[in-house]
Amino acid sequence: MPRPLILVALGLTLAATGCGGAGGGRPARAAGTTGVQDVAVPPPRATDLGAAALAAGCVVREFQSEGYEHTRAAVRYRTNPPTSGNHDPEVAADGAYPSGNTQPVGRLVHALEHGRVEIQYRPGLDARRVGQLQTVFGEQGGYHALLFENATGMPYDVAVASWRRLLACPRIDDRTFDAIRAFRAAYTDKGREVVP
Repeated sequence: MPRPLILVALGLTLAATGCGGAGGGRPARAAGTTGVQDVAVPPPRATDLGAAALAAGCVVREFQSEGYEHTRAAVRYRTNPPTSGNHDPEVAADGAYPSGNTQPVGRLVHALEHGRVEIQYRPGLDARRVGQLQTVFGEQGGYHALLFENATGMPYDVAVASWRRLLACPRIDDRTFDAIRAFRAAYTDKGREVVP
């Protein structure tokens, strides 16, 4: 059963092991924008993940691993959006994907395993908010991150996933961006396998 994350930073260093089999190499870069213009966001104010998530009305959760094998078969994930589990041998490339061009979920889970952070927004989210997410995504040059429209029917305006962790924001407002920034700072390159 999922439980709230109490520790913000675990202080663990994961060794790069590389992913065997197809799709284990470095992914190509995805398109650089969502198709929406960047929109200004408030400057960073809160850097502590717990405080930023609380202020934004978001929840940070940690889950047990659902597996990590490569498969071409359909997989049912226990979290929505998925945070771990068996996945496609191909990996989704870093980048911002235009609305309607979200990668298959198994490829997205594979990217999480490689230490990526995925910023997802619900279909139909206001274009201004999508533009603000694009701006936050680009603040670190899109380093080891993906931005895309969610295709799993998640119950949030915005969710940010990493391997076994989730920032879930039922509603987006200007405080959400600090929570996203803090989550990225805490969990980028913290996957089961860290792939450059």
